[in-house]
Amino acid sequence: MEKITISTDSTSDLSKDLIEKNNITIAPLHVLLGESDHKDGIDIMPEDIFNYVKENNELPKTSACSVAEYIEIFTKLLNDNDYVIHFTISLKLFPSLTISQALSTNKPCPVDKWSESIIFTLPSNSFAAKTALLFLKRISKENSSMEKITI
Repeated sequence: MEKITISTDSTSDLSKDLIEKNNITIAPLHVLLGESDHKDGIDIMPEDIFNYVKENNELPKTSACSVAEYIEIFTKLLNDNDYVIHFTISLKLFPSLTISQALSTNKPCPVDKWSESIIFTLPSNSFAAKTALLFLKRISKENSSMEKITI
């Protein structure tokens, strides 16, 4: 039986309970408040951002995970799984799709296993990501191979 895991970036806005219950890995985007760089959902929460905007009358900036951060995340996931199904926000709005797509075809792979594994990258908005993540998590538990899921 193939081991399949699900990951997404922090734009999916999944609840902590949903993430933990379904063992979903989150790639945190960067939130820039003035000169300060924070990882979304790790060292900064939405309430912190709202407070910053209210106090400073300045909107935050965001940036994608770096290639190095994606390599670290996917390397860990592929050490324990055969496949990663990764959701990320639309290419039109954010560069994280381009980065994760590039990593999925990277040769030579940072981990030997990458050459045999496919990292599926699916652009999605928050609502669609939640629905698709839950659906894929359920069917990945019920099916023994990626082929059955993708057909």
